[in-house]
Amino acid sequence: MPVVPTATYTPIPTATYTPVPTATYTTATALPSPPSLEMLWSYDTGTTIDSSPAVSEGVAYIGSNNDSVYAIDVSSGSVVWSYETGSAVGSSPTVSDGVVYIGSNDGHIHALDIDTGQLAWRYRTGSEWVYSSPAVSDDGVVYIGSNNGYLYALEAATVRLIWQRRRATIFAHRQQCRTG
Repeated sequence: MPVVPTATYTPIPTATYTPVPTATYTTATALPSPPSLEMLWSYDTGTTIDSSPAVSEGVAYIGSNNDSVYAIDVSSGSVVWSYETGSAVGSSPTVSDGVVYIGSNDGHIHALDIDTGQLAWRYRTGSEWVYSSPAVSDDGVVYIGSNNGYLYALEAATVRLIWQRRRATIFAHRQQCRTG
């Protein structure tokens, strides 16, 4: 009969748990009340405003659902200029290198002279609405989404379409900040 080796049992050491001491919290000191705010001015476009303003060098630029873009002096509230796109403007503007870029529900992105509000150019996106807000890169490329599901890249100086890419979702507006 063959000899069968016997197994030996060596217990595996078990881990020990040491609880971490819990932190203690004290009641926060109350912050002082802010000074009362006072309205400096307001401007009534006669309808709703979905656009967020872009502010550059003391002027606020904003779109309105009355089909217009406004440049408003932030110290006085007076209108510097206005521009009519032909349809509601829910897009928020972007200011770059002396130009205000903004989409409109007329299906275009509009590029306006920052000082006069005169149309420098406009580009038809192929959609009824351009509700998203443009972004402008340091090398002068304007990016904007359109409700036809495309993202566009345009050369600002020549209005040349660099590319367009189809996306699965509709672009809604989000404010982009860049000083110009």
